[in-house]
Amino acid sequence: MAEAYDIVFRQRAVAAYNAGEGGYHRLAETFGIAYRTLQRWVAQARATGNVAPRPNGGGWSCPIDIQMLTTIVRAAPDGTVAELCWEYNRRVAAADRTNETSLRRAMRRAGFVLKKKRPRPSEIDRPDVAATREAFLKDLRGVDPMRLVFLDEAGANIAMGRSHA
Repeated sequence: MAEAYDIVFRQRAVAAYNAGEGGYHRLAETFGIAYRTLQRWVAQARATGNVAPRPNGGGWSCPIDIQMLTTIVRAAPDGTVAELCWEYNRRVAAADRTNETSLRRAMRRAGFVLKKKRPRPSEIDRPDVAATREAFLKDLRGVDPMRLVFLDEAGANIAMGRSHA
């Protein structure tokens, strides 16, 4: 409905110009549009015979091959974006190479989630480890917190593991 109204509005503005009711500036002010818009409508009416909006051109299309990107991510699910980008660029032609930012956007569009990884021991889910942990927590309930001594482990390097993938 709105599109039909838009076409009728355009036709009226162009018809008013063609009838000599005023110049671009005056008619544009009367119709509440920019004068350049009226100029374009008149030019389109002269060239094509109608003033209907032209269909969208489709916009920009990402040049990154999503199938290849999916293959690379599945092969190295813990890879960083830099590593995945390097691998992608190694597999494509020189003209199709990309950068990390574009690859990250393409990964988001493809549904991949880029999250910070928290180091988690693999044995945490074993039943014997869970039982030991439960026993430790049970024993810890009887300890007076005022008797605890804390050691500074500033020399520990937590950056040893991979935090992003």
